Amino acid sequence: MCICLDDGDIFPLHSYTDEDEESFYTASWACDVERNPFVVAGGFNGRIRVINVNDKIVHKTLVGHEGPVNEIRTHPMKPQLVISASKDGSVRLWNIETGICILIFAGTGGHRSEVLSVDFHASDMSRFVSCDMEATTKIWSLTES
Repeated sequence: MCICLDDGDIFPLHSYTDEDEESFYTASWACDVERNPFVVAGGFNGRIRVINVNDKIVHKTLVGHEGPVNEIRTHPMKPQLVISASKDGSVRLWNIETGICILIFAGTGGHRSEVLSVDFHASDMSRFVSCDMEATTKIWSLTES
């Protein structure tokens, strides 16, 4: 979000500079069950920052990826859940309120190379898709094995 002045100048409402000088590659909006807004950002070092927009502080740091985070998406019906795609070949489902990694999609049946993108299904909220550097696209389910 930004402020647009009458003379055409544009200024951001908030700006966050990471204390570890992280190079962020991806960001997504999320919120807790009380609907407080957060920005979830990840990048080069593999850690994901959950930034409280109202307080302008880091609420949680999500640690687990062993490589850069290429993309983060927020669950459309449960915005306290985000999913991340990483160079380490894994896709992870996180709870931004608790900071816990709920599920890891990797290993047998998982990607064999860097995961570039991930997104939730438009109408079936239990499914998501991911794709990797080896031209493989996988459809996953949070409820089916």
